[in-house]
Amino acid sequence: MSNLITLLSTLARIGVLTNFTYVWLDYTTIQAQTFAYKDYSERNGWHYDNRVYMAKLDGMLESMAKVRGEAAVFQPMSPITA
Repeated sequence: MSNLITLLSTLARIGVLTNFTYVWLDYTTIQAQTFAYKDYSERNGWHYDNRVYMAKLDGMLESMAKVRGEAAVFQPMSPITA
């Protein structure tokens, strides 16, 4: 992640980007996660399958890609000299 921040900082410094903003999330501080009531049954308790969630998310991303059309084509940039 620090390489990404370094890259963005360099691009902003040389004027390729006007600015950038980022949020650093510390996953070790998350103390709770909400699950839908549909994932709970009196007989078996909580049942949550992350694979089902990820499959739904993949499906949403695929449908968004179809709506947006063609992917952007990026041209290679010249090397950055310090």
